[in-house]
Amino acid sequence: MMMPSLGCQRNEFSYTILIQGLLEVGRIDQALILLMGIGDDGFLANVRTYTVIIDGFCKKGRVLDAERFLKEMMDRGLVPNVVTFNALICGYCKSGKIEDALGVLRRMEFSGCEADSWTYGLMIDALCKDGKLEDAERMMNEVSNKGFVANVFIYSALMDGYFKHGRVNDGFIVLERMEVDGCKPDIWTYTMVIDNLCKQGKLEDAGRLLNMVLEKGLAPNVVTYTALIDGYCKRGKVDAALEVMELMEMNGCRPNVRTYNELIYGFCLERKVHKAMSLLGKMRESGITPNVVTYTELIHGQCEAGRVNNAFRLLSLMDGDDLVPDQHIYSILIDAFCKSGRFNDAHSLVGFFVKKGVNANEVIYTAIIDGLCKAGNTNAAQVMLQKLVYEDYSPDVYMYSALIHGLCKEKKMQEALALLDEMSDKGVNATVATYTNIVDEMLKEGDYEHAQRMLEQMASSGCKPNVFTYTVLIRAHCRGGKVEEAESMMEQMRNEGFLPDVLTYNTLIDGYGHVGYMDRAFNALKQMIDESQEPNYWTYSIFLKHLFNRKLPDSIAVDVLDVWKLIKIDSVLDFLEEMVRHGCKSGLTTYNALISGFCRGCRLDEAFKLLSCMKEEGLSPNEETYASLINCCCNLKRFAEASSLVDAIVECGLLPYLCSYRLLICRLCDEGMFEEAKDVFCKLFRCGFNYDEIAWEVLLDGLCRNGHVDVALNLLAIMEERNFRPSRQTYVMMDNYIPVNSVEVLSES
Repeated sequence: MMMPSLGCQRNEFSYTILIQGLLEVGRIDQALILLMGIGDDGFLANVRTYTVIIDGFCKKGRVLDAERFLKEMMDRGLVPNVVTFNALICGYCKSGKIEDALGVLRRMEFSGCEADSWTYGLMIDALCKDGKLEDAERMMNEVSNKGFVANVFIYSALMDGYFKHGRVNDGFIVLERMEVDGCKPDIWTYTMVIDNLCKQGKLEDAGRLLNMVLEKGLAPNVVTYTALIDGYCKRGKVDAALEVMELMEMNGCRPNVRTYNELIYGFCLERKVHKAMSLLGKMRESGITPNVVTYTELIHGQCEAGRVNNAFRLLSLMDGDDLVPDQHIYSILIDAFCKSGRFNDAHSLVGFFVKKGVNANEVIYTAIIDGLCKAGNTNAAQVMLQKLVYEDYSPDVYMYSALIHGLCKEKKMQEALALLDEMSDKGVNATVATYTNIVDEMLKEGDYEHAQRMLEQMASSGCKPNVFTYTVLIRAHCRGGKVEEAESMMEQMRNEGFLPDVLTYNTLIDGYGHVGYMDRAFNALKQMIDESQEPNYWTYSIFLKHLFNRKLPDSIAVDVLDVWKLIKIDSVLDFLEEMVRHGCKSGLTTYNALISGFCRGCRLDEAFKLLSCMKEEGLSPNEETYASLINCCCNLKRFAEASSLVDAIVECGLLPYLCSYRLLICRLCDEGMFEEAKDVFCKLFRCGFNYDEIAWEVLLDGLCRNGHVDVALNLLAIMEERNFRPSRQTYVMMDNYIPVNSVEVLSES
């Protein structure tokens, strides 16, 4: 300490300040050396010095050390004050040791030190977080009885406890009581309430509360707005989340990286990764640097959309932002590579990140084994499992289950059962999915007796059937024409507390169709819609298949894929009317599925007819509707109509799928219509797409892959002229003139 040389004298106060500073930056050992140095200078540590030490240890989770210093302090005749005890109570509460914290409170009262509002706030908060709401209520009453005025922290702690444990009404009662008692809730109180309401799915209440906050003249902060945005995105309401973001910016509150991350998650959840990527560009324009979470969501979104190349390319952008991918990101990519049959890339990536010092975990090994099985290569999957065992790595239930599922699909039942026994011998408990996959294959092979025994084994192991199990059993009954048994199984499923999912309903509807019970099929469809299970493309394809087959001779039957090539538009319109008669309202999803079916069957005129019917019903087409129509136009070389559709979707304020642009531009180039392709490409820039993704999707995966390298370079020049430059990392990829397909490009960039 240079104080004497500067003309200043050291004292207990200066030592305490320095000790506090060292503790705040985590330099505990140096703080203790300084504590010992006080005595060497002829000074004595005082109550404040010890309180600082106790608080520092508690903040690091070292509560027992803090207790040691409390004892030392008291042995020296120093009397701890309320701040000292509060530091210790806070330490115990953060460690989840509520009883010890209560013990400190009792010691505090016994020593004659009166608790303050902060003491009670800490205890009430800890009790609520521990689910001990009645104890928290008693302590709240104690606060009132002792004449203390509860502050914002105490009220907020109790409210948070009520909300988190589903007692929403009690939470609002506390909010009202708070205002009656003259304690004005601050923005953090309202933020906490909004966040809790969103987590419980009460989005309308959360939205109303935000409006009330604004009416009161309070200024919501970025955390407030982001809580509501997160709530909307988690529930699939991204458009509402975007409106909140617009309101946020209009009120002068700047979104942060978490705000963008929540929106990116929402778009990826809706499989609109092109919109998520456009937000990446907007983030950069706003001066916000993406973080690992941003890239994790985008990489996962690209993989879910089947764009593994784009997902892999995002690693290069991460590198440009000085971010290091973690195990989770690598496991997502490896899983995607394996599922798409790109095992060389998966193995190369494992080698790459191991060199980087990242260890492979259970998720990564499971992804590889699962991918090998999905590609029909169970032999290689078995070799990998045995290799892991040889290297003293204990395979978990997910690895075993993935391999058992693969063996079942290849009808290697004896090997699957042997592996199930091996799991048991090694103390690895099979899951309901493990058993259900085995039962499913046994039922497909007609081995009902063995399947029943396996179900009994599953029950005796403590595994209860789930939706997947019941669906497998319903499928078996339907396959045998026993729809009454299937209905009985459906009832049993509900009694066990499980609601059928889309696959369950599709299975039952198909079963009804096979025995000609179409009225029951329509009733099942109504029930499905009433339970908010959205019918999909396969639901409607199954219906139309059976309705079409009813008009054919018994010896002829059309499968679910061919029906779209043969069925008449009038039959589909009759089906829509039949839906209405059975109380099933046709909506956007219905029309999208039917339009998609006709487009897959290359019957564009019928698809356009349905588009007209849809608009007559007051329904507006969305990106999915237009994507089906544009793809069909391109396949039939009706490029003028495809271009008109692209213009129409933009005029509606929608962002078209980038793959629709790619297909149209590539098909125009295939036909030598280069000027038309350039015009379509230039229209991209009014949509707000991410520039890197434009280069990846259209230039690399589209034009370069299809041999139009010169066109790709010309279009890149147009991007540069208009100042729509992709990143440096994308230029590295472009320099290769080929799509990124291997790990080597990552190393080069």
